[in-house]
Amino acid sequence: MLDVRCEGRAAARATVRVESGVGREKAIETAIQHAWVWFRRDMDSDVPFSAVVAFVRARCPGVNPECIRAGFDRRFARRSTSTSSAV
Repeated sequence: MLDVRCEGRAAARATVRVESGVGREKAIETAIQHAWVWFRRDMDSDVPFSAVVAFVRARCPGVNPECIRAGFDRRFARRSTSTSSAV
């Protein structure tokens, strides 16, 4: 059995389970943003959407793929709007 008394305070603070509400929404949005940055960095390679879903779920388990897709769609739309206005 694991002795939880050995866990440091910093590790305990970093171990947070987000159940629902605004905190969960923020965690999902943060995970999607991290996936977006990762995706953009590796955009030259062919990154399947399943890899993006796995990336987000590794940071925030149980996220619906449609939610991830919507987050990426918003970012693609912002990107195309900013690119067309720069021309």
